[in-house]
Amino acid sequence: MIDLGIFDKKYPVEDGIVNTLPDELNYKTESNKDAKTFFDVHNELIQTHQSSDLLENKQSMAKLQKEFYDKMADGFQAMDDSDKRTGGVFWWKIYRLIKYDEQFFKKKKLLFIGAGNCRLAIIFAKMGYDVTATDISKNMLAIGKKIADKDGIKLTYVAQNAELPFPFKHEIFDTVYSLCVVNHIVDWENYFTEKIRCIKPNGVLLERMPNAKLWSFWKTQGELNNGVEIKAKHCHLDSAKKILSKIDVNGNVWTHDRIVMIDMLPRFIPRRIRVRLAKPLYNSKAKREDEKFKPNTNFTNDDQKGIYTMIHVIKNSQQSNPL
Repeated sequence: MIDLGIFDKKYPVEDGIVNTLPDELNYKTESNKDAKTFFDVHNELIQTHQSSDLLENKQSMAKLQKEFYDKMADGFQAMDDSDKRTGGVFWWKIYRLIKYDEQFFKKKKLLFIGAGNCRLAIIFAKMGYDVTATDISKNMLAIGKKIADKDGIKLTYVAQNAELPFPFKHEIFDTVYSLCVVNHIVDWENYFTEKIRCIKPNGVLLERMPNAKLWSFWKTQGELNNGVEIKAKHCHLDSAKKILSKIDVNGNVWTHDRIVMIDMLPRFIPRRIRVRLAKPLYNSKAKREDEKFKPNTNFTNDDQKGIYTMIHVIKNSQQSNPL
């Protein structure tokens, strides 16, 4: 049962997904079932999307993101399933990141912006959170819903363009969370202002975004950095602090997830063995890092060596709608 009481007005519900997309994005894009990597879709799309427009034109950026993830939905899930099945890097890292991030959350109502195929949203639902999962791609949400329904897991699914005012009432969620979404957003002021608006007093905003200062890591995405990931070049500690200052919100900013480079090991060693060797090194380093940068501790971290930039805000309980 969808809790329609969280929305600011009535929206259509299509196949269990609440559709709040504006008319210009409310069209069907077929998933490319033959896609094996991001580049199979990206190289096709970027021919019709000028990267010079993407940094300033939020309509162009939103359309690219919608079409990219709609087309990539099956390929993304196939990549995800393969990685999970083989015990690959993503899945043993993601559980560490989720465990770390969840320490900052306030229970129980969780708004997950940019949930994609809901792989992480499903984990949070299993932890006991009442999860509202949004994404600009209906295809991605549909795949996540199919997986969750099979396991009897209940989420609220919302097709949303996060460049626009959010389709939710004021102060309705305990926590608002995103992982690598702001790097797809042009209008950061609207994005963060709307997030804060939707959080209850004393509620939490936690944003995990790329750290552009560690370009040695993020540049490996190659051509994606001139298209779907072009905004990632502007994600770092300084830009995070600047946007919080602009919207007059106090928050903690740091970098997280120091690198243990799997590819530093000789390439003649099979990848599965390199992953196996890197995992204990990563876990040891991660444990020390997570102990240092914990909630309710006074820490600063401007060394900028983490893969991600973190933004943590606790909404001021003395201000009903500060923004």
